[in-house]
Amino acid sequence: MIHLELALRERLVEAARQAYPLEAGGFLLGQQRGEDYFLQAQIPGQGPLSPTGYLLSAEELLAAEATARTWGLLVLGFYHSHPEGPAWPSSVDHDDALPGYLYAIVAPGSEEGSAALAFFGLDETSGLLTIEPFIVQSSDCLDKRS
Repeated sequence: MIHLELALRERLVEAARQAYPLEAGGFLLGQQRGEDYFLQAQIPGQGPLSPTGYLLSAEELLAAEATARTWGLLVLGFYHSHPEGPAWPSSVDHDDALPGYLYAIVAPGSEEGSAALAFFGLDETSGLLTIEPFIVQSSDCLDKRS
């Protein structure tokens, strides 16, 4: 199960809205405990943006991992937005997915409260992206789980 801080959900939606009509992308940071993922922070990517894609470099990943370590967290995955589409992976998203990471897709929506967010993971056996269930919680709830 994915446990997502409410404030992080709001930051992901805001990043998608600010980048509109281009895609936003970046790194998801948090902690893993058994089968549970606790997402607590994000680091925006610096790569070139377009309406149909985003690019995160190996150097950015290394820097995100170093930052995560200083915060006592791990890079657990990646996020990006679909400015005009649904929060559902495209064929490019599927082809670019790596096992062992979470993927969040944000559809910013045009009105307050209309944003959508979905999480996916790559199933190593089938090679397919699978929907990952998540719940949104306050940071107080996440802190009590440690």
